Amino acid sequence: MTEPANPEPPGGRDAALRAAILRIGSSLDVDTVLGHALDSARALTGARYGVIAAADASGAPRDLTVSGFGDDESRTLLEWPDGPALFEHLRSLAGPLRVPDLATHIRSLGFSAFPVPAGAFQATPMRRGEQYVGGFFLRGREGGFWSRNASVPPTWKRRPSK
Repeated sequence: MTEPANPEPPGGRDAALRAAILRIGSSLDVDTVLGHALDSARALTGARYGVIAAADASGAPRDLTVSGFGDDESRTLLEWPDGPALFEHLRSLAGPLRVPDLATHIRSLGFSAFPVPAGAFQATPMRRGEQYVGGFFLRGREGGFWSRNASVPPTWKRRPSK
């Protein structure tokens, strides 16, 4: 299967990445920074929805940052009985997960029906060393998510974690 065309953001991908870096670095407030990071990831990948789930020391979800969701949809997702079990499954992943249809994937794992329209989905575990610190989730990209949607500029990969 070949990757579908990925339309370039206006000004090109490099310009969009530079704009995202400037936007993300424009505040010292953690919630604002996470919101900018999520909005930028959605814009760069074409995702309709995004979630950053920060985890506590035990790996349980602590704080959620959401983008693209209405209040009713957010509430429905938070009240879904299988949500904690799905989060546990996603945090156990060794690397990114990309599926063309989240609802089908969830059903194949034995979970109840996903409570909102799903579509393409990408989950990326966030780790500090070996410790799970959260997850980055994108949903609703036309044509699905591909490896280039998750690419990290080489200069970012070389930066040491503090």
